[in-house]
Amino acid sequence: MTLKYSYSLIALALLSANKGLSMDLHEQDLPEQELPTVLTPAKLEQARVDVPASVTVIDRAMIKASGIREIPELFRLVPGTAVATRDGWNYVVSYHGTNYRDPRRMQVLVNGRSVYQAGFATVDWSDIPIDVNDIERIEVVRGPATALYGANAFLGVINIITRHAADSESLRVQTRLGSINTEDYYLSVANANLNESWKISAASRHDSGFDTDRDGNDRRDNKSIKWLRGEWNRSLNNNWSLSFSAGYKNGTFTEDKGDDQLTFPNLDVEDYFLSAVFEKDISIHHSRKLQIDFSEQDEDIDFRACVPRFLLGLSVDPNGISCGDVNDDMMNTRYDIDFQDTRIHSEKLKTVSGFHLKHSRVKSETFFNGKESRDHAQIFASVEYRISPKWLTNISASYEYEEDTDDYVSPRVALLFQPQAGKSFRAVYSEAVRTPDLFESAADWSYYATNISPSPDGIREAQFLITARGNSDLKAEKVISREIGYFYHNINKNLSFDIKWYRDDYSELISDQLDLASFNSVNFSEDPLRQTGFEIEFDYKPTEQWRTRLTFSRINSHEEDYREQTLTPRSSGSAFVSYQINDQWLWSSSYYYAREINDFKFSRIDSRLSRSWHHNENNYEVSGLIRHRLDDDGNLFKD
Repeated sequence: MTLKYSYSLIALALLSANKGLSMDLHEQDLPEQELPTVLTPAKLEQARVDVPASVTVIDRAMIKASGIREIPELFRLVPGTAVATRDGWNYVVSYHGTNYRDPRRMQVLVNGRSVYQAGFATVDWSDIPIDVNDIERIEVVRGPATALYGANAFLGVINIITRHAADSESLRVQTRLGSINTEDYYLSVANANLNESWKISAASRHDSGFDTDRDGNDRRDNKSIKWLRGEWNRSLNNNWSLSFSAGYKNGTFTEDKGDDQLTFPNLDVEDYFLSAVFEKDISIHHSRKLQIDFSEQDEDIDFRACVPRFLLGLSVDPNGISCGDVNDDMMNTRYDIDFQDTRIHSEKLKTVSGFHLKHSRVKSETFFNGKESRDHAQIFASVEYRISPKWLTNISASYEYEEDTDDYVSPRVALLFQPQAGKSFRAVYSEAVRTPDLFESAADWSYYATNISPSPDGIREAQFLITARGNSDLKAEKVISREIGYFYHNINKNLSFDIKWYRDDYSELISDQLDLASFNSVNFSEDPLRQTGFEIEFDYKPTEQWRTRLTFSRINSHEEDYREQTLTPRSSGSAFVSYQINDQWLWSSSYYYAREINDFKFSRIDSRLSRSWHHNENNYEVSGLIRHRLDDDGNLFKD
């Protein structure tokens, strides 16, 4: 049984002591008149009509009006993106879906810093120390982007861009209370002057997850998260600028996996990250940027397991049962250095080039029998050339070398025809790879039990006889993608429209589940996957009060093997509408649906009503949110 109803009440106080940082709420809630530029598709600031890929932008106004509190839920607004949950806190997000078990095929960035974990090469959405209040916008590249972002950008790139300290309120306080024991708190303090700005944010989130399982029993999938994040920015002489950011998060999560042979495990997580960005404007047409990142995630999962004694190598009464303490502890660490040179040579020619270095390390006695590490190097370049006033081309390529795997070249070629202002036809061809992660290629998985009881042999510690090992001969997964698209924007009518037709051919996929008893880490060369379909995105603001946004996606998987279709919705979409009733009242509503995610359907309606007012240079807002599931299916599994 899934969570069918969720009611939230939000009490929000925005206190701004500095008029220069205060913004009128009416202006915040309405989208900008001009078409925003995007940064992610070509690592270059571009108008949407010049972008060499399909891209979706979720702006701050939409994020706020949606009432969504969990970042993964925002991607239900992105056509072709599958969003599901394994339980109340463990989200799965992937463009075009494919395999639900370990969605390793999308790159996720926060201000350019990858949050892709080293060991299992996944994105743990509950471990990103960011609140939706801190997000300025999200740019999603819908399609392979290995040509610029490396092997993890196999299906696409999600780039979360946070609000700059200079654009934030001096003081912002928010409280959210609701059903399923929802209890959220948020506080941020910011300051800015001509050359320097800083911001500190702190938050906590708690809820009890889904109500019950399919048998009516209470679910055990609650979460409790606290985090702290800070940033400092300064402009220096000689056109230099420095930015530093750091964050810390700790959280406790419960897992509903207990039974007669296994105690209920708790997951305790601590995350740290440090990021430094150095930028130099050599001229108005030439800039360079160096970014250095460090991140670490420490997971502690302890539980007690009961198994037949022969699995522990105990000789006395091998058919009996003994119990021991085991763990799934793991520490992920990564270091990244990214350098980018951006140059506008003329009105016709622009180039972006640079390199990326990464060191990944994972420590786990259970999954790796100690430590494993890997080094990675990438060189990338992109050239944008305007052939004529109506024709534009973009050619990008990446060369990568990864330790213990191989080297790869990933190209992307785009040709755009722009018959009139605001209209652009695009044809895109790209090739991308995903290199095997450390778990797939270097796992040494076995449980070591301590405090064994009963212990007829007097042995208190032993290793399980069942083990699993990674495959060091794995090849990289590959995709060849072809896309034809059309983008239209009319400033006067406040109308944007994007449609995409595509064909993606995947090969060498690593598809099997990697369980201890059935660890089959192999490339399936004989079972290629082909996906075809189309996507539509429509954004219209007929008046100053109204805004509507519609998305739709159709995915056809031409493969009989079910493994790579479990997270692929055949059809999905969303509808968003907001209405500014007057200067104080704003109403918005959203509808989301997906069909055939792991044979389940999903549909939900969210409605939000807020009232805001301004008093003594401070802004205040109170809002309420109702969320209603329209189906009785599971979200990803029967539970």
